[in-house]
Amino acid sequence: MGRLRKHEAQQTTHVFYGINRESFKVERASLRRDGMLTMWRGDKYLSTPTGRGRRAESECIIVFGLHDLQAFLVGTEDSDYAKRVIDELRQKAEAMKAQAKS
Repeated sequence: MGRLRKHEAQQTTHVFYGINRESFKVERASLRRDGMLTMWRGDKYLSTPTGRGRRAESECIIVFGLHDLQAFLVGTEDSDYAKRVIDELRQKAEAMKAQAKS
């Protein structure tokens, strides 16, 4: 298999939604074909290569601090199932935030 062209390497293949346990917000990370994980946090663009032999899910937990991860293929995150799962994550994050305040 030949090298990927730049636009091919930067194509997103998977998206991950998880709860940031510091802010209690649901955040989204993307996995590109070239193995880079990327995400926006506030006004900062974060990116990291997936470690050799590590799964992207593990990297989301270790590097970005996301928990309760849910993964979707690109193009499926707008499905009814994905919307329901993401909404459940938001509800769980709200419950975690309320519990942390008390």
